[in-house]
Amino acid sequence: MTHDRTARTVDRAIVRQMRHILAATDLSSPSDLALDRAISLAKHTGAKLTIATVEEAHDAQVLSMDANPLALGEFTQHMVEYTDAQLVERVERANAAGVLADSVRRRGRAHDVINELADELDTELIVVGSAGRTGVKRLVLGSVAETIAHRASRPVLIARGRTSGPFAKVLVATDFAPPATRALAVARGLATLDADVELIYAWHYPAGSMGLAALGERTHAMAALRDALTQGPQTRGDEVVAAETAAGRPLRFSLRLGPAAE
Repeated sequence: MTHDRTARTVDRAIVRQMRHILAATDLSSPSDLALDRAISLAKHTGAKLTIATVEEAHDAQVLSMDANPLALGEFTQHMVEYTDAQLVERVERANAAGVLADSVRRRGRAHDVINELADELDTELIVVGSAGRTGVKRLVLGSVAETIAHRASRPVLIARGRTSGPFAKVLVATDFAPPATRALAVARGLATLDADVELIYAWHYPAGSMGLAALGERTHAMAALRDALTQGPQTRGDEVVAAETAAGRPLRFSLRLGPAAE
């Protein structure tokens, strides 16, 4: 019962505390798709939106060492003006959707800057895209987005494809640890009230146990091992479903055999 109350408390806290969302962009078309998602989520939750772009310090290395300093300075100034103008356009896009938004331009390593900025602004969610562009301006390439997710101290949404609006169908992976409980709560906060939400637990046989299959039907060894491995997760999953359903949040639970990522 204590666990159920804790889960409901975390859920209400996440929904209530979705006050500020940070959207990272490299001003490219792919990252604009992620920005569209961030704008729709900010509108859905009532959160403020900060749109951030990062110019990596090493980007200047792509320029020739023999470049004219005056020309290089003029180029840098044009890039600053272009970046600022592009950020203004994106803030206006968010404002037109009814979202309170501002922008930030920083220099440094993208994954470090974005995570530091999220902590500085105390945002509840970071939204990044899964692909971007290379060249003088670069931010949201796959590896950068993954690094942000791995190192962030707060939830990260990696947005892929042309989608917008709150989530209506959600798959939540769980191992029943506290971070997984929080992940379910965050998912609830970002999804529609009537969203189709499924909780999934991946399990597998321990190494070497497949040799028991040779005993097969004579001993039912594999069936017994399967029951031993899945009974606990099934019980815990049923408890989460019962608690969520009692709180008016329908939830499905399933066990799947195989590697968790697959």
